[in-house]
Amino acid sequence: MRVARQAAASSCSYKTVPRRGGFELVMDCGSCGMPAGLENPRCFRSVLDILQREGPPVAITMRTHIEKRYGQTSSGILGRMADMLNRAENLQRHLAQASSRDQGCKACAGPVSAKLAVITHCARSMDVSGVLDSANGLGDMPMGGNRKDCADCTGMTSVQAADIAKAAKGIERAVVRNAFGIVEG
Repeated sequence: MRVARQAAASSCSYKTVPRRGGFELVMDCGSCGMPAGLENPRCFRSVLDILQREGPPVAITMRTHIEKRYGQTSSGILGRMADMLNRAENLQRHLAQASSRDQGCKACAGPVSAKLAVITHCARSMDVSGVLDSANGLGDMPMGGNRKDCADCTGMTSVQAADIAKAAKGIERAVVRNAFGIVEG
């Protein structure tokens, strides 16, 4: 078992417990004073931050005086969202570096970077429809200039933007598919 650690200065402590097929994320939510659960924006953001570093778990348990356990479906959807956020943040960093090196990149990278910022903001704010709306148009955005340096960057950015849009579609399908789960038949 790994040692409990702080995810960030403002988030909950957690540990990962090995399970068949992966690990379980166990959060200690007793000290923050907020109601524990993924419907709480602070908890949601903390779990998403942890999953960006640790990867998708097979289950998420939030411990206070009442323990809440989220299974593979919830963990999988959050894992997909964390993966998409990692991709968006990596592309944002790349575009920021390119823009700082070359002033010609700012015009091309600016709109894509703005769209990525909306995606990350919406994801951390529990606005899944905002994530999906922003990500769906990401792959269709015009990119690239007419300089010889633009071809490589445009190709790489287009591929990464398409991957983010595809990940968002996967999240959308998973949410819709699991929204209509039959509990008794």
